[in-house]
Amino acid sequence: MLNMSSLSSSDAVFWAPKIPPKVRYEIECRIARNPQQLRVEGAEVARFRNDSGNPLRRLAVTSPGGSASLDARLDGRPVPLQPGITDDGQSVFLVNLKEPLEPGRDAAFEVEFRLDVPAEEKAALVGWHPRLCWGREAHDDFVVKVDAPAGYALGTSGRFGPETGAHHGSDLRAFGLFLGRDMEALEGEAGDVHVRAICTSAGEQCARLLLDTAVDVVTFYRDHFGFYPHSTLTIVPGMDRPAGGYPLASALVVVHGQERMAERPEEHWRWITAHEIGHEYWGEHVLVRPPAWWLLIGLGIHTDRQFWRARGYSLERYAQRLEGYVATAEAGLETRLELSPEEQSKLQFDYNSRIGHDKSYSVMNALECIIGDEALREITRRCLAEFAGLPMGRQDFQSVCERETGRDLTWFFHQWGETDGVLCYRCADSSCEEREGRCISTVTVEREGQVRMPVPVEAAFEDGTTQRGWTDRLLDTNVLEFESAAPLAAVKLDPDHRLPMASRVPEAADKLLLRQISELPWRGSAQDAPALFRRALERSMQEANLWGKLGMALFDGGYCEEALRAFGKCADLAKADSHWSFSAPAWRGHLLDLLGRREEALAAYRLAVERVGERYVRHDQYGLRVDRAWLEERLQQPFRDAR
Repeated sequence: MLNMSSLSSSDAVFWAPKIPPKVRYEIECRIARNPQQLRVEGAEVARFRNDSGNPLRRLAVTSPGGSASLDARLDGRPVPLQPGITDDGQSVFLVNLKEPLEPGRDAAFEVEFRLDVPAEEKAALVGWHPRLCWGREAHDDFVVKVDAPAGYALGTSGRFGPETGAHHGSDLRAFGLFLGRDMEALEGEAGDVHVRAICTSAGEQCARLLLDTAVDVVTFYRDHFGFYPHSTLTIVPGMDRPAGGYPLASALVVVHGQERMAERPEEHWRWITAHEIGHEYWGEHVLVRPPAWWLLIGLGIHTDRQFWRARGYSLERYAQRLEGYVATAEAGLETRLELSPEEQSKLQFDYNSRIGHDKSYSVMNALECIIGDEALREITRRCLAEFAGLPMGRQDFQSVCERETGRDLTWFFHQWGETDGVLCYRCADSSCEEREGRCISTVTVEREGQVRMPVPVEAAFEDGTTQRGWTDRLLDTNVLEFESAAPLAAVKLDPDHRLPMASRVPEAADKLLLRQISELPWRGSAQDAPALFRRALERSMQEANLWGKLGMALFDGGYCEEALRAFGKCADLAKADSHWSFSAPAWRGHLLDLLGRREEALAAYRLAVERVGERYVRHDQYGLRVDRAWLEERLQQPFRDAR
């Protein structure tokens, strides 16, 4: 909804139909390059019908890039544009209709637009053209002609039609453009889906692997789900470092680091291709209802796992997702799934990876464990059919799950979606006795965490046979009995490792400490940092990011010796792919310089140089950028206080 409190008549303000009308965008654009920028100039006709039961008196149209130049007409007549802003901060223009658009009537909104973007080697354009705004995302159709500058390879969300000279796309969430200077396009076919991979000469070998994988993935997904959402798929290069990828727009995905293919195994490139194509179903075909971003991410990972398992690849990466979430839960960090952007911004760990991805996949695994593989497969097919072009949230998904299984699953989705509870059960006792020539084994399982779940229990016997039972989620203590020919040898909870089962439940004091450190301001926290530092030492805190945060807070307050110890803990705990792996030793060097211990500082800087690679980290509060050049300069000149 728009903030339109200045209008006096409620029937004249902007309102959006509950179901947005489908729009057909016919666009002709020209992209010209000069040394500093790319200029995009275009003319667009947006054709739609008022399918609602009420007349429309105002339209809202997005402003490309937030600052484009627009000239608009409706049904051939010029219309004035009034700047506005949506509640989520999106810039729009309001269009006052001289006559209301009655239900059932068609309209053609025409607009000429112009915007400038930086003239870089790669230009990825999303939201580059004006678009009618209805308060949420929707599927639309596109016919787009693009006159691209010489020397650039062009990728779009549409399939090129030689007979029209345009790129065509139906039922797209967003139509994206990609321009790659001095790049080429490799092409393939997955049935009737045209697949392209745009690449640099240095990335060609990787792009060919991505292209071959994409053909295989699209074919598999189409067989698995019964369809593929688009007539085309284009893979384009992203940043130089191999760090995953993301969906740029409908039918247009980015894979990072193709020029540095050798730094990752072949399986990484195949997996990231399958993963990003999965977003074409979950995020592009089915749209998200905020704040349930995690739900579509979890479904996407569950989807690429189907491909991965069918092709016989190791499932270790998926086991690592369970382990990543469990480690986060055991550390007492924030694990609720539906945090606001403001709440997420206060966290000092990789929430998107550990919770948005690892926990979301863990939830899908837990659901699959209790309802079965076939039921979840049918649920995903129903969702793809019922929510095509529509937003899906947690409650929507729960409703489909309940209709498919005939079960009330409120208990499941509440625990995993709304709380930070931990799943933790343990085998408290086991015994075996002989009765009338048979072995009767008794296994006692106790709940220790907050999450209540049915948990599979496997009893293994000395003759090599096994039996399974389940705990009841309503019982804190479950006693299971097994009858066998041989004595009991071992008991396993969750024998297939499908549940995110923690080995311990963090104490409330640990969780409070971690959250207090996470919420420390980067500057001006000297009053709180020393006490938190002492508590972190007492409780043997194992979070590298939070030791780094403490180190920065202690340095800011002038507690150099304490900060030195904090950065030492951070350096010891940091993973190789974390920026703390090099920045923590760098900060130890800074502090040792300030303490007059130059030889020790040089050793710390040398370790940082060994680890930094091409990475860097910025500390904007001090105007510092710590990279290889900075570290090499510190080997020559001591650090001077930046506070």
